Amino acid sequence: DETVLHLACRNGNLEIVKLIVNKLLDSNRPTDQFLFTKNRDGQTCFHIACAKGYLNIVDYFLKEKKIKQFLEHHDNNLNTCLHLATENSHSSVVNTLLEFNIDYLAKNEENITALD
Repeated sequence: DETVLHLACRNGNLEIVKLIVNKLLDSNRPTDQFLFTKNRDGQTCFHIACAKGYLNIVDYFLKEKKIKQFLEHHDNNLNTCLHLATENSHSSVVNTLLEFNIDYLAKNEENITALD
């Protein structure tokens, strides 16, 4: 159910993430279908990295690769990556996400914001 990219983010393996992303970007295929693939919980690889607190992977996607579309995705419960980072007490990830003007007032299916 999870892709190799999901597993690399779940395990915090930045080198594997970089390898996969660079191969995708070097190919002539559209990358969106791979980068934004969701698991059965509706989470992208970025959601997983935020929930696990892997700041190195979050920085890689946002600061190095400038893939800001991750900030717009919600999981099956309407959680943003900010919801997942705050729920799991990853303040360094939260700070980075806030630098990128993520909507901190977005509500999940329980009508809760990440700040609640």
